Amino acid sequence: MGAPSVETKLAAFGETQRRDAWWVEILPVVILLGGFGVYATLRAFEGKFYAWGPYLSPFYSPLIDPRHRGNFHRRF
Repeated sequence: MGAPSVETKLAAFGETQRRDAWWVEILPVVILLGGFGVYATLRAFEGKFYAWGPYLSPFYSPLIDPRHRGNFHRRF
C-alpha cells in the first residue's frame, strides 16, 4: 500500500483559501469610512465655515474669546 501523495503549493502574497467574494461586504465600509476620514481632515484644516448660527462644528474647539458676545451673554 502506497502513501497518498499530497501536492503542496506555496500561496501567493494575500492569497487565501476562500473562494467567495468576501471583500464585497467590506468594500463599502472601507470606502465610506475612508471618505469620511478624508472629508474630516480637510474640513478640520480648512479653518472656515465652522459655525452656523449658535452651532459649532465638532471638528473645532469652542470659541474662547472674552470679547465674543454670543447668545449666552444676551440672556443675562
